[in-house]
Amino acid sequence: MRHWFDTIVAPITALAPAAVGAVRLSGPDAWRIAQAIFRTERPLEPLRARYGHLAIGDDGLLIPFAEGKSYTGEQSAEVFVHGNPRTVLALVQACLAEGAREAKPGEFTERAFLNGRLSLSQAEAVDAMVRAESAEQRHAALRTRQGELHRRISEIRSIVQGTQIKIDAVTDFAEEIGELPYEETQTELREALDWLRAIRELSALSEQTERGYRVAITGPPNAGKSSLFNALLRDERSIVTEIAGTTRDVIEASVEWAGRKIVLLDTAGLRDTIDPVERIGVERALATAAGADVTWFVTDSAKVATPATAHLRVATKSDLGVPNPGVPVSAITGEGLAELIQATLARLPETPDLTWTAPRHREALISAVDALEAAVNSLRPELPLELAATHLQATSSALGHITGEEVSSDMLEEIFRRFCLGK
Repeated sequence: MRHWFDTIVAPITALAPAAVGAVRLSGPDAWRIAQAIFRTERPLEPLRARYGHLAIGDDGLLIPFAEGKSYTGEQSAEVFVHGNPRTVLALVQACLAEGAREAKPGEFTERAFLNGRLSLSQAEAVDAMVRAESAEQRHAALRTRQGELHRRISEIRSIVQGTQIKIDAVTDFAEEIGELPYEETQTELREALDWLRAIRELSALSEQTERGYRVAITGPPNAGKSSLFNALLRDERSIVTEIAGTTRDVIEASVEWAGRKIVLLDTAGLRDTIDPVERIGVERALATAAGADVTWFVTDSAKVATPATAHLRVATKSDLGVPNPGVPVSAITGEGLAELIQATLARLPETPDLTWTAPRHREALISAVDALEAAVNSLRPELPLELAATHLQATSSALGHITGEEVSSDMLEEIFRRFCLGK
């Protein structure tokens, strides 16, 4: 276990008015500092909450953690007080006065990684859980936080490294060991390659989940697109007037439907126009529709034909009772909005139990797949074994970038400084 030899402190709850605020101390002097600022009648015991009074004038709870049993792996103490931000900051200042240092963003989790409490992918998933914008994103981040990605990548890396060892042994002791069992070795590597490709494909779905599913709201001017957009958001985000062509640019907002992040895109009305600004808006609307996961064509008239590019026809102003094919909705009464949401969700891809992946994980997976494919293709009796060994080393290195075995200090600095203070 690697230790850092100073003690750090930071709030681990948001600095906003709340029922409770919490501060964490971590490092070799955590208990000493906690006892200096926290008066309690009973001695500290690991994982035993103690009620007491603080030097800053508040009362609260203190929970001490022994080395090896805390979030960071170091001796730690967490203090819970009334959630006034000034109280929390006063508590931090009291700890600093006793010799602690203010933690940097992400430093608690970085120590957890360096002390072997978390793999690097698990540590990164902590931040992903904090930033998750939907239940689907949170669930994927939780699976990675629990070690699912690390376990699967480590299993593949173990196979790759085992093959490297066999190749090295055959190369160095050919007379004693004999030839490499090519067919058996290729079968093992092809299985590993299939698993790795599957992880790469799931990582693309994870990226889609994180970005959100884009729903383009298109249709002619004054069809009720912006009114529908506002009704679904329950907010007046788009300007609504009787003047045709009011919306000129793409207006974007996120919602959560059935646990999934949905990005609604209100676009300019589709029509021929000589107005140069409105024409740009129409071009952007068409481009937005082309790149959307689901496109609605919104109209209040049965006479308007649905474009072939639209996935759903939405018949607005249903409260007026005008016949119009499509999903009937009313932005005024809310009629049909639930049905429209369900129809949209039915057009989104099924997502299995995803594990969250960061952009750097996805880049490493692409490199690992390419390198392992090259290793499999070069593992033939007529080619030198050193060639396959080189590709296997590249595969192992790429996978090690995900798990953290092969990552530079500069990369660690970049990863953990993206975290919020207190994590």
